[in-house]
Amino acid sequence: MTSKDLVTIDGTMTPADVIGYFGNPDGFTFNFAEDPEAVSARIEARLLSATSLDELVGGGDDVLKARDNLGKPFQFISVEWRPSDMEGDGLPFYALFKLSDAQGNIHLMSCGARNVVLKAAKIAQEG
Repeated sequence: MTSKDLVTIDGTMTPADVIGYFGNPDGFTFNFAEDPEAVSARIEARLLSATSLDELVGGGDDVLKARDNLGKPFQFISVEWRPSDMEGDGLPFYALFKLSDAQGNIHLMSCGARNVVLKAAKIAQEG
């Protein structure tokens, strides 16, 4: 892809999109307006897969920040990408991880660090 080949991402960003962005950031434009039905389906799938009351009704709004949790052990479960509203030279998106802590509690954690986002995309793409 050349820098003149613009790729517009409508809806959910995939691991391949993230990796492609790192290969040619000028070739991407972003439109994160997701289909409301797709968002509802994703929320319902998360609720249906809940294995504890805390996963079902608690903690949904408490997103951990990666910078506040450095060095803590977590098990990677999954990752999604969301549009960033941070001003400056950072990425136009960030990673939203679903993680399990050492006690087995499920958390969401956000991170916009370039190397972490790229590694997460590569891990997710490779399964």
